[in-house]
Amino acid sequence: MNTDTEALVFAGSMLAIPVVAVSLMFGLMCCEAAENRRYAAIEKASIKVTAYCPGACCCGEFADGTTASGRPAYAADGCAVDPYAIPYGSHIVFDNTVLEADDTGQAMRDAWRKEGVYHIDIRFGTHEEALAWGVREVSATIYRPAM
Repeated sequence: MNTDTEALVFAGSMLAIPVVAVSLMFGLMCCEAAENRRYAAIEKASIKVTAYCPGACCCGEFADGTTASGRPAYAADGCAVDPYAIPYGSHIVFDNTVLEADDTGQAMRDAWRKEGVYHIDIRFGTHEEALAWGVREVSATIYRPAM
């Protein structure tokens, strides 16, 4: 097992987190985070990435301070997904950025269920930051929690 430490950046907050180990196991790339939770890299994919803020302007009636998975909505290291496509707790890694799947939204569910397209919505702290992100297409690796 490789014990090198690589810093990956959370979007929004720009906080670095260490990735303790990456190894090849059973044909899947595995990642062991500092909290000793194991993740299996199940897929590299092209992902549509949009952005939102946790305020009422983006979340409407659901702007209650928590995400669909119960995390604080103002944690800037999360994103909305279709949990059937990317389960809550998964990490999406692209461009030295790590996001935790912890929320959902209709656009993400529609993209996967109607079109079979991965779509994530990055959560930023302010509406201005979300607008500045715009819409992007990225190549990412999805790490699901290992069983």
